[in-house]
Amino acid sequence: MNPFTVLDNYKSEPIAAKRKYEVTAKFVGLRPHALLDAIKATHKLRKETALADLLDVAPAWVSKVRNRRVPASAEFILAVHENTGMPVKEIRQLLAVS
Repeated sequence: MNPFTVLDNYKSEPIAAKRKYEVTAKFVGLRPHALLDAIKATHKLRKETALADLLDVAPAWVSKVRNRRVPASAEFILAVHENTGMPVKEIRQLLAVS
């Protein structure tokens, strides 16, 4: 049996696809949850949906970035900068591993 086609017991998504997202996001070494938490605190937001509305993105996208299934890309940094007015340098500092 090919290990790349084995299905997870809980979801119908192949395990190899899950690993691809995790490895891609973890190799970057960023902490997107720290940035998202800082934005929520600064703008006094309570829910992820409010954060998604502020950033003008889908709530599922915010969840994927927070859980490191999708890496924090240049588009992500630009969306944060344009919609919050936060300087790019500060965004990169919040994303960096300390």
